[in-house]
Amino acid sequence: MLGSTSCLKEKLYGKQKVYVADQSRFPAVDEQALKALEQRVAELTESVDGQKQAVQQAEAALKAISSTLTTKELEAYFPDAQLRQQNEAMESRLVPLKTQQSPISKEERQRLERRRSEAVLQWRRRKRIAREVLDAILEGYPKSKKELYEDIGIETDEDLGVKMPQ
Repeated sequence: MLGSTSCLKEKLYGKQKVYVADQSRFPAVDEQALKALEQRVAELTESVDGQKQAVQQAEAALKAISSTLTTKELEAYFPDAQLRQQNEAMESRLVPLKTQQSPISKEERQRLERRRSEAVLQWRRRKRIAREVLDAILEGYPKSKKELYEDIGIETDEDLGVKMPQ
C-alpha cells in the first residue's frame, strides 16, 4: 500500500519491509555546496559555543555583583562615624609605637639570628633522635605508630600544626 505511491519505495530485507523516500524525485546534491553547508554549520556551532561561554561568564559576574552589598546598604551596615572613630583609635595607638621604636644594632640582630638558628638546629637534632628512638620501640610494638604515640602521650609537631622554621 505505502510502496504503491510514487514518493516511497519499498525494500525487502528478509521478512521485513523498509519504506524509503524515492531519491530520484529530489535534485542532485552538489558536493561543494554540501561541504560549504557543513562548514557553515561548524562555524555556527563554534559561534554558539562561544556565546554560551560568554553568557555563563556574564551570569557568574551578575551573580557575584548581585550578592554584594550596595553602597547604601554598606553605609547603613557600617555607620561612617563608627568607622572614623575606630580609625582614629587605631592611629592613636600607632603613633606611640612608631615614636618609641628603638632600632637594634646589627651586632644584636646577628646575635639573635645566631641564637635562633642554634635553637632550630637543636630542635631538628632532638626531633630526629626522638623519631629514631620511637622507631626502635615501634619495631617490637604490636600496635600502630599512632597508637604508640597515644599510649606514651606524645604530641608531634604535625599534630599541633607547628612547622619547623627554615
